[in-house]
Amino acid sequence: SIAIRDARIKFLDARKKFEPVFLSNVDLTLKNSAAHMQINGSMVLPAAYGEKCTFALDLYGDISTPDWSGQVYIEALRARPDAWLSHADTDGSLKLGDKPADVRLWTSWQGAHLTRVNGTFAASDLHLAAGSVKLDIQIIDALFTLVPDQNNGLRVKVRLNELQAGNGPWPVTETTVIRQPLADGESFRYIVHSDYLNLRDVINITGHAGEKNFIDTGNLDASGELQDCLIVYDPGRPPAQRLAVDTRVHGVNLGNPQKLHIRNLDGHVSGTSDRGVISLDTASAEITVPGIVIRQFPLNELQGDLL
Repeated sequence: SIAIRDARIKFLDARKKFEPVFLSNVDLTLKNSAAHMQINGSMVLPAAYGEKCTFALDLYGDISTPDWSGQVYIEALRARPDAWLSHADTDGSLKLGDKPADVRLWTSWQGAHLTRVNGTFAASDLHLAAGSVKLDIQIIDALFTLVPDQNNGLRVKVRLNELQAGNGPWPVTETTVIRQPLADGESFRYIVHSDYLNLRDVINITGHAGEKNFIDTGNLDASGELQDCLIVYDPGRPPAQRLAVDTRVHGVNLGNPQKLHIRNLDGHVSGTSDRGVISLDTASAEITVPGIVIRQFPLNELQGDLL
């Protein structure tokens, strides 16, 4: 075995895309046999990357070739996720902001390929951006699992223990996202299933993503909840049918000072931007029509379908 204490390491990017990264207070313990390697270590990070990182590797096979497998654990406290992400092989469109986060990752590898990631993520004042899609998050505490496949597909499951976004706090929520490659080899179908989604957050995200024709509320302010929600985005379909939804809606409010106000609608929505069905099943709703009805008009029961 080999032990290294209080060392300094200069990390060089072989692709020469980044400036060298200097790591300090590096402690490292290595145990090695013919077909098994264990490495435990910790280090102090440069301020741009966080504070401290702890890691452990348990590997089998010849790590000088692709014929190795094992597990890798990484814990980064008050890390700067955007700085770490900049070293990954991505298109650069995903941004996480410069606020610190606590990240823990348990990864599994087979034949030098990543097969599974389990992790935890906790942060505050986070500003997410993926291309034109933007979302501000005040607090997030999440568990997640990521499983890639050999065809560049991906399955991600997230449990949100706590989330406070721009439109208020979310309940504990489980969400699954599946990415499926299309026949052209470049585009992907995305399938999202979630216990809960905030309607305002969904409108903001789809609007930034260029899908305003799917949820177009005009000048109306919209709020409420989507429950047991299934969303499919398929760029291989005609534009009006690329985004499809099937969800229950709860406590939906639509309103504008100069237009109709509808409050507390419940029901079910299914369809695309050009066709679908809205089924209403509301026990107690209110309608206000400024200029026509002076007071709110209560509805004790509202049921029916809109095609």
